[in-house]
Amino acid sequence: MKMRLILICFVCTAFFSFGFAQSYDLGEVTQAELQEKVHPKDTSASAAILFKKGRTYFTLTDGQFNVITEVSVKIKIYKKEAYEKANFSLYHYAPNSGPGEQVDFTKAVTYNLVNGQIEKTKAKSENIFTEQVNKNTKVKKLSMPAVKEGCIIEYKYSILSPFISNIRDWFFQYDVPINYCEYVVDIPEYYKFNNYYRGALILDIAQEKVNRSVTFSVGNRFEYFDNRMTYKVKDVAAMKEESFVNNISNYRSTLIHEHASTMLPQSTYQYYAKTWEDVCRKIYDDEEFGPQMRKTGYFEADLTKLVEGLTTDDEKIAMVFQYVQNRMNWNESYRIFTDKGVRKAYEEKTGNYAEINLMMVGMLRHLGINAHPILLSTRANGIAMYPSFNAYNAVIVGVKRNGGVLFLDATSKYASPDILPLRDLNWYGRMLLDDGTAELVDLMPKMVSLNQENAAIDLAADGSVSGKVRNQMVDYSALRFRDRYRQLSKESQIERLQKNYTGIEVTEFELADNGVSEALVEKYSFESTNSVEVIGGKMFVRPLFHLGLDENPFKQETREYPIDFSFPFREKQMIIVNLPEGYTIETLPENMALGLDKNYGTFSFSITKNENKLVIQTNLEIKTAIMPPDEYESLKEFFKLIVDKVNEKIVLKKV
Repeated sequence: MKMRLILICFVCTAFFSFGFAQSYDLGEVTQAELQEKVHPKDTSASAAILFKKGRTYFTLTDGQFNVITEVSVKIKIYKKEAYEKANFSLYHYAPNSGPGEQVDFTKAVTYNLVNGQIEKTKAKSENIFTEQVNKNTKVKKLSMPAVKEGCIIEYKYSILSPFISNIRDWFFQYDVPINYCEYVVDIPEYYKFNNYYRGALILDIAQEKVNRSVTFSVGNRFEYFDNRMTYKVKDVAAMKEESFVNNISNYRSTLIHEHASTMLPQSTYQYYAKTWEDVCRKIYDDEEFGPQMRKTGYFEADLTKLVEGLTTDDEKIAMVFQYVQNRMNWNESYRIFTDKGVRKAYEEKTGNYAEINLMMVGMLRHLGINAHPILLSTRANGIAMYPSFNAYNAVIVGVKRNGGVLFLDATSKYASPDILPLRDLNWYGRMLLDDGTAELVDLMPKMVSLNQENAAIDLAADGSVSGKVRNQMVDYSALRFRDRYRQLSKESQIERLQKNYTGIEVTEFELADNGVSEALVEKYSFESTNSVEVIGGKMFVRPLFHLGLDENPFKQETREYPIDFSFPFREKQMIIVNLPEGYTIETLPENMALGLDKNYGTFSFSITKNENKLVIQTNLEIKTAIMPPDEYESLKEFFKLIVDKVNEKIVLKKV
């Protein structure tokens, strides 16, 4: 599978000279920059990062190294939709007791061109504020003043951390163009870091040694050297959103540092580089993980009553899952460790990812069922690329049986056994076993989820249309609908349909939902007076009326990223059209069958006449959750042919 997702561990360093002679400093704003209306290389850009420069270095204080990162940013705002670029947040570790990180914003200025003069507006204290996120995390926020179209904003921030392993990831790409990006890392000779680079950009990279010295108050002089790495790139295009992308940040060019070892003077060598086995074992042994699954006293009495009379494991699994799902309420915290513990979470009926699902592991094991926790990284968190305690942010449950794994996640009210919340469907997870080992498990669904749409439509002689539609969804198709629309009122459901299908008026609506393990059925009646063209005694009718694809969802010329459908699916349609009196068929679209290479998908279209009725049937099936980008051209052509076919006209003429 050819994907432009590259992970490189730098063993040696190359230097590419691209000629970065221009100076990039804060405070040097020109009238020409402020007068610029569009980005010269991307006229559609709502903003551009004129430069982003960062440096990470270590300071020695009281015999201890701290790590400092300083970043300067200059941004041009072209359009109102980019005003969000004037707000910036920095999350940092800041416990109530013990060492934490310090974050500061400085040199925050907005520049505008007013009556031909450059006007500077500095950020004041009210523009910079701190919020508590949880007991160990704070976020410092900057909201720039006087933001207008055409303005330029500049700011600098610094992060001081006593945790020398905490070198933050550096991004070279964003959703807007970057004219110039530079990152310098100075690491003392005593520390070794593994550097990982993810992405497709070619960087200008240079390496050198820089001598350092520290003089203490008693006159002693301490000398060492830094290993300096400098990374530069210019004229970086914006990362464009594409349809059916999992998380575009997975493909962002990013530099990642992992602390590998330490060898301080007169100290023993310490090795920190982690394997996945190291990470998983430490997580499993943590007090807020493994021991939580072994706590049973808080649920035993309830569980005994719950499973009374049940004889099979399937029945017990379904009952425990439903009980935890209904009792517990997810607090929307993505965690692999418990915050308050499973016992307290059970009592309070609310908890984070770990508390809800580790609780379920404990219950299932108490019943003799072979259940294990599975670590995963949710879609919004990105793909877990390299061994790290921060790689995963959620825990679900896996039950080993029949040579496979049954997945369970009770944080969602709409999930069901083996139907995970869509946020969980992110390539692979790791199942932690009791012996300290871990198994890689494929989280992507293999079953094909069905969406079946039936319609009965009456076509009148004046071209007006009325009909009834029944849409039945199962498995992931039903889950996706429930996630998006289940909480809407009847009136809002009708508004949704009329917005999605321009030109129809919905007269009746009904949603039948008998539980997450059952099919979801949507029914509605509609009328339309502008969906059929009547010209010179002939009617021109779209075969699928408002139900067909209007346009190809794949519009880009080329594709950078894998195509992620979330799950395999099958969409079937059967439409019965009652023809108007006084009209007969002049032409019908021809039947068609299509297939993608490698059996990735199929499509069929058929239309038949039965007395005064037409029966139109379509069947679209995508058989894989993910397709590689080198299949994009064939997929784009596949959907083009589908759109062309369902928009061919049925032509009726007066008898």
